Amino acid sequence: MNIDCLCHWIVLPLLRYPLLVSLVLRRSLSDSTSICLTVYTLLINAFLIANSYIKRSGQITWKSLHEFKNGIVLVTGGSKGLGRAIVFQLLQDYSNLTILNVDICPSPVRDPRVKDLICDLSDDEEVTALLNLLKRKYKSEIRLIVNNAGVRANFTGFNRIKRENLDKVFKINTFAPLQFIQELAPSRRSTRQCYIINIASILGILTPAKVAAYAASKAALIAFHQSYSFELQNEGVRNIRTLLVTPGQLNTEMFAGFKPPRQFFAPVIDIDTLAARIVSCCESGQRGQLNEPFYCSFAHLLMCIPYSLQRTVRSFTCIDCCLPDE
Repeated sequence: MNIDCLCHWIVLPLLRYPLLVSLVLRRSLSDSTSICLTVYTLLINAFLIANSYIKRSGQITWKSLHEFKNGIVLVTGGSKGLGRAIVFQLLQDYSNLTILNVDICPSPVRDPRVKDLICDLSDDEEVTALLNLLKRKYKSEIRLIVNNAGVRANFTGFNRIKRENLDKVFKINTFAPLQFIQELAPSRRSTRQCYIINIASILGILTPAKVAAYAASKAALIAFHQSYSFELQNEGVRNIRTLLVTPGQLNTEMFAGFKPPRQFFAPVIDIDTLAARIVSCCESGQRGQLNEPFYCSFAHLLMCIPYSLQRTVRSFTCIDCCLPDE
């Protein structure tokens, strides 16, 4: 049991359908209160339905991935962790896709639909050679790009960050996604449909101590993504849609080795569950941002509260003292 379960099953339904409360307590509520709850229920649900429609609608009909006979999906970092879970989910849901896995090691998935493209994303020459290959052989058929690959530097104090580690983290976490989008996304005048997913991290917004390099790289990726997404919208580009994923801690190797504090408020996310949600967004062409767990939806708000309250919240959550020294 954690706060996500309570919010999902109790708090959010009550906030969305307070009319149910008035039906249960109709004898003890005044007529004016019941009317207010009814109007609120109608308004909040109308807004949520409209918001969902806007995130999925467009001047062109968004096609399901099932409709592409020779559709190509590009996933970076698809051999481990969340990337591997996304590959598994795509293979399970679609029989018509070829998945290009860009990673430093081969995928453990033994399926003819998965093609490994071994590449060190921190090596400029390897990335350039790979992009030339992708543009030559696959660019016209790429329907989905998942920029998932990521690394972190050692958990360490700010003064012990090494430039070579910082360069590697930024090349993989920030610059590689930027290059893949610039080189492989359709042109603004193209009719080729393409969905682009950038896997960031809530640490790019709500940053604890000892992860400065990783958090800064993800913050930069978030900024790149938002600027690119609204640039597409401003220019009226309809065939490219984007999704930003900002998860909390995942049950992967990257942040293993310590026990996360306050898991009631910040539960560890199951990668298979998150992968299923991401692929569902691909299918419907949903724009915007996917935040998991619940607290990630309020990270920007937490960073805007008065400094004294920020210190109190950070002290209570142990966010700045939970990571070991490496």
